[in-house]
Amino acid sequence: MSSFKHSLFGKAKNKLKPCLTIRVNKKPRLGEFATVQKAISSIPVVNHCRVVISIGAGAYREKVEIPATMGYITLVGADVDKTVIE
Repeated sequence: MSSFKHSLFGKAKNKLKPCLTIRVNKKPRLGEFATVQKAISSIPVVNHCRVVISIGAGAYREKVEIPATMGYITLVGADVDKTVIE
């Protein structure tokens, strides 16, 4: 039997301050990932801390899916005119 003290049901600590920042950029040297979905897939399925995914300028033509169990994810683009996810 599971209990509410189990880590899966624990309250998120430090919701606003990010504990991890992941960089996405079309150029492999400038980011950790080349696609937004690969960056999201690198995050644990059950996530209890704020993760910021910083997306570099460019057009990203991909389907992005964030599972409901992956809370506390923020996507931040370089600029409204320069970063596009299609």
